[in-house]
Amino acid sequence: MSYTLNPKSFKLIDSKENLQRYRYHNPTGQFQIIRASNTHAFCIERTVLPHQVVEFEAPPQIRLEVYDYQSVTTILSNVITTPQTADSQ
Repeated sequence: MSYTLNPKSFKLIDSKENLQRYRYHNPTGQFQIIRASNTHAFCIERTVLPHQVVEFEAPPQIRLEVYDYQSVTTILSNVITTPQTADSQ
């Protein structure tokens, strides 16, 4: 299943020292698995429930992979690069 990702679904919300805080919103009615990684051996994975918002800290310049969970397997549905601007909320 493919869908158009709302630009507000993944955003930089804070920045401090060597880590930045990100927020991801699952806009679908399906479970998703997100994997944030960079080339410097950083990797974090989270399961995101339908319409759930998750926040996490990661180094700058991460790549976010979004996998839709199907009953038999997971399917890579999006790859999102790091947002460039902080959104203060």
